[in-house]
Amino acid sequence: MVIGFDERDDVEARSDDAQGALFYWQAKVPGTRWTRIGTATFAVVVASVGASSEAYAMATDLLDTVDPASGRSASGAVGAWLGLSLFPEDSNDALLLLARAEAAFEALRCLPQSHGTGPWRRYQAKRVAAWRQ
Repeated sequence: MVIGFDERDDVEARSDDAQGALFYWQAKVPGTRWTRIGTATFAVVVASVGASSEAYAMATDLLDTVDPASGRSASGAVGAWLGLSLFPEDSNDALLLLARAEAAFEALRCLPQSHGTGPWRRYQAKRVAAWRQ
């Protein structure tokens, strides 16, 4: 998973809060590892996820933990996004999984708010290809 924050917000404060929340989530969900990969972006790896539905529930839980407003700021604009890719469905290579989660994250982040998407999205090659055009 790749999770990041709206850079219009106070990125430093949000990133510090996110790090604390990620430490909490790491203790709560065994097999979790995370690292900062950008100013306001983190990579999160969870070992031993079962079905896709379990990964989707984890994505929602992670967003709720990191951003208690469930990805929405007081103004109603998205403040946090999460891109998700799954092993082995999306790749069996760790770097490619990260790249695909980041592609889903970027595609979601660049969509207009009126597009009706939630704060997280799973990698889908067709969506990423359409976004890149």
